[in-house]
Amino acid sequence: MPADPQTIQGYNVVTLLKRLEAATSRLEDLTSAQKAHVDERGPQNAAATKAGVDAPSRSSAAPAAPAAATSSAAADADLPKWISEFDALIKTHVDPFVATSKQLDATIGEQAEAFKKAFDAQRDFLAVAAVAKKPEPTSSAFAELVKPISSNVESIMNIREKTRDPKVSSHLATVAEGAPLVGWVASDLPLPLIGDFKDSAQFYSNRVLKDFKSVDPKHVEWVKGFNGIADALQAYVKEFHTTGPTWKVGGIPVEEALKTQSKSVAAPTAVPAPGGAPATGGGPPPPPPPPPPPASIYETDSAAPAAPSGGMGAVFADLSKGEAVTAGLRKVDKSEMTHKNPDLRKQDPVGASGKAARPLPPKKPGSLSKATPAAPAPKQRPAKTELLDTKWFVENYEGDQNIVIEGEMNQGVMIENCNNSTVQIKGKVSAVSLNNCKKLGLLVENLVSGVDVIRCKDYAIQVTGVTPMVTIDQSDGGQIYLSKESIGAEVYTSQTTSLNINIPTDDGDYEEVPVPEQLIHKIVNGKLVTSVVDHSSG
Repeated sequence: MPADPQTIQGYNVVTLLKRLEAATSRLEDLTSAQKAHVDERGPQNAAATKAGVDAPSRSSAAPAAPAAATSSAAADADLPKWISEFDALIKTHVDPFVATSKQLDATIGEQAEAFKKAFDAQRDFLAVAAVAKKPEPTSSAFAELVKPISSNVESIMNIREKTRDPKVSSHLATVAEGAPLVGWVASDLPLPLIGDFKDSAQFYSNRVLKDFKSVDPKHVEWVKGFNGIADALQAYVKEFHTTGPTWKVGGIPVEEALKTQSKSVAAPTAVPAPGGAPATGGGPPPPPPPPPPPASIYETDSAAPAAPSGGMGAVFADLSKGEAVTAGLRKVDKSEMTHKNPDLRKQDPVGASGKAARPLPPKKPGSLSKATPAAPAPKQRPAKTELLDTKWFVENYEGDQNIVIEGEMNQGVMIENCNNSTVQIKGKVSAVSLNNCKKLGLLVENLVSGVDVIRCKDYAIQVTGVTPMVTIDQSDGGQIYLSKESIGAEVYTSQTTSLNINIPTDDGDYEEVPVPEQLIHKIVNGKLVTSVVDHSSG
């Protein structure tokens, strides 16, 4: 028999009233317990408890780590694409190169680490440029920004200078010659700069390949890794920074960006309490007071060696002076400007003090001159000839015509910074290298590999025996005298001018043949065809 609808409705109402009374009773109990808990903890957390955010609750503390990760991901997402691409370049090319360098030798690894630090400093530079407006190149802010890069380049150069191990000299020279390419951040035409330093390093990297190609394939991998860094950097700059680093239009000053960067580096990372105990309070606790500030990452050690003169080292050294570059200049008054005062052009030259310049009186015997002493001449490094392992080093000779070396077939000869001198090598040696020499004469008998010439001027080389190859790079005014036995030698030239090859004739004399310097390039059937320009008259 079906139940009466009115009976069912009455039953439901009674049931609902009982459940409502039970729920009300539970809420009253929870409110009392909550009030007692708040009284125990004090007034600091009362607001959080009333809002239903109980700090000790594990469920509320659990999302902290994901929230931090989300915040970090959001920050990375805000960075320009060229920052993430540079990070990828370091990870893909620089890090493997450092790992390979450490496998070859400790000193090579140390230099590679300094090379990587220079790339990290570039990354910091680009991060500042992403938020800051472009500063003046002579400002102190720009000098502070490039100082970490120049410091690491100096470290790379110093490692090369202090290491004389012939087994790693070509490796260290490769990185030292190519490392200044990181200075592209201070140039408005970075692509040619990177290409120039890559070419300078290639001379020494080719020697690494020649010496180790058939000995250890790791050295070949090392050379490919270094060349890959230069190629990748060139492609990166071509895509994102063709006319120099990209600065933010209307960004904050560089000084402010540097301070923000320093704070972000020094900010402590949140660490959970021991045992997983959650923090108390309505939010995360305030961070502990910061430790004493470390030495600025943009300051170099006062005891560090001086920057090498010339090249990018000198450029970075001038940039590091900031506004002090012009501190020694005197402002010229309008009354001293010849283009505004025609009468001044008719007068004798005057000194800075306004008095006519007069020659100093001749110095009397026994008297002291009151004139300002002349600036000291640059310190000349001592000339030396020494044999280290299987490598002869001939360095820093001036005007010496009697340098003689008794060589052996397993020995190489490195001649560097020798001017107005003559070097004679007796016997058969492996190879001879000339670097940065002027008016040097080289007389050599027999060579296993050949002669390498780089950055030399007004030099002469005579081979009385056999040589298979002569390589000349970035040199001017050379004369090469070949013997009849070395007529078949291959001569490679690059960025070389005024080079003549003298070929022996039947009457015992020499016929001078100039090496062509001008080439013509044509596109034939979609391919580049290069030929020598013929200047002979028809």
